[in-house]
Amino acid sequence: MFLIGLFSSTLAHAQHLEVERLWVSAPKEIHTAVKNKMFYQLDSIRSDSSSRIQVTVAPDVMFAYQHKQFKTRLGAHLIVSGNVRSKLAVMGSYRMGYVNQSLTPYVSQVQAKAFSTNELKTGDYIYHDLRGRISYTPNKVITLQAGLDHLFVGEGDRSLFVGNQGIASPFAGLKVNFWKLEYHFNQLFLRERVANHFSPKASAMHFINFKPTKRWSIGIFESVVYAMKDTLYNRGFELEYLNPLIFYRPQEYNLGSSDNVLLGVNTSYQWKKNMVYGQLVIDDFFLTEIRARSRYWASKYGVQLGFKSWIDRANDRFFVRTEMNVVRPFTYSQVNVDNVYGNQSLALAHPLGSNFIEFYQEVSWQRNNWRVESWLQVYLKGLDSAGSNLSLGGDIYVPYNNRPEEYNFTIGRGITYRAMNIGILVARTLFKNTMEVFVEPRILVQNTEGDVSSRLFFTVGIHRNLGADRRNY
Repeated sequence: MFLIGLFSSTLAHAQHLEVERLWVSAPKEIHTAVKNKMFYQLDSIRSDSSSRIQVTVAPDVMFAYQHKQFKTRLGAHLIVSGNVRSKLAVMGSYRMGYVNQSLTPYVSQVQAKAFSTNELKTGDYIYHDLRGRISYTPNKVITLQAGLDHLFVGEGDRSLFVGNQGIASPFAGLKVNFWKLEYHFNQLFLRERVANHFSPKASAMHFINFKPTKRWSIGIFESVVYAMKDTLYNRGFELEYLNPLIFYRPQEYNLGSSDNVLLGVNTSYQWKKNMVYGQLVIDDFFLTEIRARSRYWASKYGVQLGFKSWIDRANDRFFVRTEMNVVRPFTYSQVNVDNVYGNQSLALAHPLGSNFIEFYQEVSWQRNNWRVESWLQVYLKGLDSAGSNLSLGGDIYVPYNNRPEEYNFTIGRGITYRAMNIGILVARTLFKNTMEVFVEPRILVQNTEGDVSSRLFFTVGIHRNLGADRRNY
């Protein structure tokens, strides 16, 4: 068991509920599945016809205790936001400080997100976290954005297309709204560490959404990840993929490349304050093998099904979500690290990567200045053997050509790992709803091949409503 005493203005759980409220409060005609979860306030800033800029500096301090050892994070958080009339808006966030523990993503006691770090001679670290967006809207049809941030596509807490749990990356994007169509094109700049240097790679993404009715939405997602440099030549940008009106798979064949192309379908149906949603992502698809139920290794796809509801009762507000995610072995993986659907050793989509089935339940309650969030995550995942280059489909960064056979790949194959994560957060807003004090107990129960263990966590702190470090996975 460990105890964390947190005094930080950055871990904003309240923002999660504000983002979820948008699909209820916004007109159904303009609701979008492409979400800006870090700077969700950007649209409201842009709609302001005045010109302004705001700068805020806040502390970023955390203390942790586990096994008779103290862990400390001491830093500061700079937040900048502003707009010029209703055309141009900008928002940025920079965190920097000292920490005496390696910030291993998803594992570190003092950090739930992936920060950039520089190691000191003492073995401690200086950490950095820079995010920002600039948005230009010349008219009601076109929006241009660029920055260093996450992209998120979908209605779920997780996304099988592109999520917000990994490392932020530079990007440039175009959004077009016309009639019942919504079109997004984004160019991402990624990289992977190879030996003692970073190897650059890129991803181009299309998402076109059609709304047959005000309640029903269906969208097609397509993405390609490709190396910008290899041992033979500097490829740079692949201009073929910059065309916003093409399909990537034919272009990949035309280029004779081994780029990683994904195709997906996103859909949702909303009535009153309820929504059912789902995603299907396809990496490779062989219909004959699926019909034969052969469990062929290259049947690489994932499915998401979910339901969420917002309930208002006088002064009480409730939010409920039930979600299931299933991803087959080897999905998102490739032969070369520069073509893996990831960024700096972390998945671009669901944080569990591939070869898993997950059930997620969330219930939240708000009344005046009080808020309670609770969640349950249960999942089964097949892990590859540590220290082995043999791939069983659980680690997207292990080349899929290192598989032991062609068939019999079921979800959970490998080292069978089961986990249950239960948490509850109780918070009260302060200072005109700009900050919160909270307490968050959480328990993690793990079962690895019959070896059962549990870890109890207890977190207390104060934070500001910007950022989204959530410990629900």
